[in-house]
Amino acid sequence: MALLTRRRFVGALVVGVSQASAMSADAQASLESGRIAGGQPAGLFYRVEVAVVGPRRVDTRTWLFLPAQRVSRVYPYGAVFDPARCSGDTCGSYQIAGAQLAVRWDGGRVLQWAFAATAEGITLDSALYRPARPMTGTALVGRWVDGAGSNAYVFDANGRFSFGTLRSGGLPGTYQVQGFALTLTFADGDTRRRTLFVASPGEPVGLISVEGEVYTRT
Repeated sequence: MALLTRRRFVGALVVGVSQASAMSADAQASLESGRIAGGQPAGLFYRVEVAVVGPRRVDTRTWLFLPAQRVSRVYPYGAVFDPARCSGDTCGSYQIAGAQLAVRWDGGRVLQWAFAATAEGITLDSALYRPARPMTGTALVGRWVDGAGSNAYVFDANGRFSFGTLRSGGLPGTYQVQGFALTLTFADGDTRRRTLFVASPGEPVGLISVEGEVYTRT
């Protein structure tokens, strides 16, 4: 899929805000579903992208709109926004003026994109980002395979799962779903918290995103 085009933004945006003061506005936070409130985006939005080189991989790319006109395009691993993961060109402050969204990244660069709010989500230079929505434990029950057809999750209705390759079977354990968090406790006691959300519109759910990688129900 085409990458978003990037253009210099001419004009004032968050004038006088230093990188240090901008970062101080961020705090580690749980994820919220994407939505439009008062004409402004809030929460987590995503789009699905297919790798054009290398192994066939299907991933989600995200934009997370935070309070105080802050934005992050860092993928929120572990079901949380962690400002420690930000770099100078992945988190910043934004403004929307008419049909343009401009971001001053914390490293100082200022870019803008054509912006629109639609019934399906938001568009940035005509690329659609849908509102991320949490998955329920009931809807998660089943078998899910990655884009390369090599790895699979299997979730049952009794809170048990397995994860592994299609050829060798999977590692077993138990799971819990709360909001955007999928907590996996493997049989050896190792516990991992992963970001989980619906990666397709409508019902029934056909695609999910786990830590950024897309899995298809089979």
